[in-house]
Amino acid sequence: MRTFVQLRKFLEENKKIIEKIDELEKTISIHDENIQLIFETIRQLIEKKSEHRKPVGFKIAKK
Repeated sequence: MRTFVQLRKFLEENKKIIEKIDELEKTISIHDENIQLIFETIRQLIEKKSEHRKPVGFKIAKK
């Protein structure tokens, strides 16, 4: 009888551990996607060529 009780407790503890591991895997996969998105955005910003703009500020008339 004791053996079955111990076995049941052991299986119950393993279920909890497996559930925690599954939760961690889900959060890690979400973080991985977010990190990939950050890197893609950084690459786009690096590759984006700056357009030639007019200088900002006051223009002084040449004499």
